[in-house]
Amino acid sequence: MRIGLDITALYINRAGILTYSYNVLKRLVISEPRAQYLLLDYVPVRRNLPCSVDLRDLCEPNVQIIGGRLPWFCLPQQGTNVVYHWNRLALWPWAHWQEMRRVAYLQAALEGVDVFHSSDVVQFAVAGARNIITIWDLTPLLFPEWHTPVVIRLHQVKLNFAKHQADHIIAISSNTKQDLVAHLSIPPDKISVVYGGVDECYRPIENLATVSHVVSRYGVESGRYLLHVSTLEPRKNQIRLVEAFHLLSQRGVTCGLKLVLAGGKGWLYENLFRRVEELGLTEDVIFTGVVPDEDLPALMNGALLFVYPSLYEGFGLPVLEAMACGVPVITSNVSSLPEVAGDAALLVDPYDVEGLAGVMQSLIESEKARADLRNKGLAQAARFSWERAAWETVRVYQALCGQTE
Repeated sequence: MRIGLDITALYINRAGILTYSYNVLKRLVISEPRAQYLLLDYVPVRRNLPCSVDLRDLCEPNVQIIGGRLPWFCLPQQGTNVVYHWNRLALWPWAHWQEMRRVAYLQAALEGVDVFHSSDVVQFAVAGARNIITIWDLTPLLFPEWHTPVVIRLHQVKLNFAKHQADHIIAISSNTKQDLVAHLSIPPDKISVVYGGVDECYRPIENLATVSHVVSRYGVESGRYLLHVSTLEPRKNQIRLVEAFHLLSQRGVTCGLKLVLAGGKGWLYENLFRRVEELGLTEDVIFTGVVPDEDLPALMNGALLFVYPSLYEGFGLPVLEAMACGVPVITSNVSSLPEVAGDAALLVDPYDVEGLAGVMQSLIESEKARADLRNKGLAQAARFSWERAAWETVRVYQALCGQTE
């Protein structure tokens, strides 16, 4: 079996999508050594962006990376009125010609593959192959107010490809599958669910000195902070988390605890910083910015609680990573999060600030409740692995090609 996959996403995607894509791909190329893998690195899309991962990890005997360097010409954007009117007249035929060149190049580069797995970046149906795509979530469709117009348009193109051109879809949770069926009328048998996993680095760290050394760099003490890890944006619901923390502070529950918000700035994050100032929490809420991957396991290990009240998730990888570190978790009772958490986390209504504060208080004040969640979380996280995700992806390819194990 010859399998083509677009790896251009490894240059462009970030956060959970990058983590899922890379970890599945890295294990995919060794999970079925009889298969041949053609990895499409499509330069005209990613341009000169650096790769976010080490492509040497993908260098196996059965792997070939195709470096597509098809020139992509652009019409002049500035100039005389003559140039402006010429551009308006030439735009459609020029774009049509470019698209014909793109299709011809991709079809030739991927000639002979049995399966082509498109990405967020390159959606392309290879003639003569079975075409597949992974859908992470439907938030740009369901909650357009959380996204930029550019993201919404790109997502519309991707969903149109998934519905009308892809032979099969991988959804990263049953919730995402249900959304695809309910909102796009895609037949359930066209969709397979492949959950994500947990990297081996996320585990309980027995050396407390190691944990203390790392967390001290972020201005906190081990066991003296609540942690939230995600991009700063409205969907992640950090404002309500800050408001719940403020309620606990007013009740005297926090007793010197800090709230650590770890993650880079997404968009519409200004209101979050403004709310922290309004509530007088600038000394108690710590914004770390992007945390290096090597620091995250220790930062999770040092947390008293991990709180993730997201309004919607396609999967919710940070919840699983925190559980794998042995940290008690509070998360939302919506979208895919109950699937990931099982009975190993306390679930809350993410819109209910008072309810969130109450659940946080119950765990802050009960060592026994925290220990119970710690044990359940470790067991729950052990059910998910990237090896399993890769093998289930291979099984989807095999089924599409009429092969058996």
